[in-house]
Amino acid sequence: MKIFTFSAFLLLTTLSFGQNQDKFEKFDASDYPLEKYQITSDSIKFKDFKIEIRQVRNLSGSGQFSCRAWLTISAKSKSIYQRYFRSIEAVGSCYGLFIPLEQPRQDYFVLSKLGDYDGRIFIIDSNGNVTEKLGGSFFISNDKRYLFSEYDSDLSGLTVFDFTTGLRIPAISDTKSR
Repeated sequence: MKIFTFSAFLLLTTLSFGQNQDKFEKFDASDYPLEKYQITSDSIKFKDFKIEIRQVRNLSGSGQFSCRAWLTISAKSKSIYQRYFRSIEAVGSCYGLFIPLEQPRQDYFVLSKLGDYDGRIFIIDSNGNVTEKLGGSFFISNDKRYLFSEYDSDLSGLTVFDFTTGLRIPAISDTKSR
C-alpha cells in the first residue's frame, strides 16, 4: 500500500468542528438501573497512567440518550484528564469509545470515539499529554510513524499525526463553511 506524501497534506488544513464539549459529570451507577441500561467499564495501564472508560448504553433504544461515556486518565490516583460524552447517538454505525485490540506503538496510547456524526481520536503520549482531534477509525503507516484518522461524520476530514514529532500535520478537510 502506498503511503501519501507529506507535502500533499501541507496544502490544506483540518478545522476542529464538532460538538461542544459536555461539562464533566461524575459517574454514579445508581443513576442507571440494570434493567434499563448496560454498564461497561475498562481500566488500562499505560506507562504510569491509568486510563478508565465507563459507558452506559440505553437498552430500550429510546429515551434521552443511546450511550453515555466517561474517559478519565489518572496518575498516582489523581485525575489529569477527564472527558464526558452526555449523549453519543448511534447514527448508522458503531458508537461509543473504542480501544483497539493492539496499540500501534509502545510510546503512545490511542483510542477512538464514534457516533454523533462527530468522531474523535485520542492520542496519549508517555508524559500523559492528550491530543484530541477529529477522527474515529484510524490506520498507521507501514513505518509506524504516522497515524491517519478519517473523521467519522457526514463531513469529510482526515487527521494525520506524526508519532516522531508528536504533532498533528495539517490535512485534507471539507469541514470548512461553504
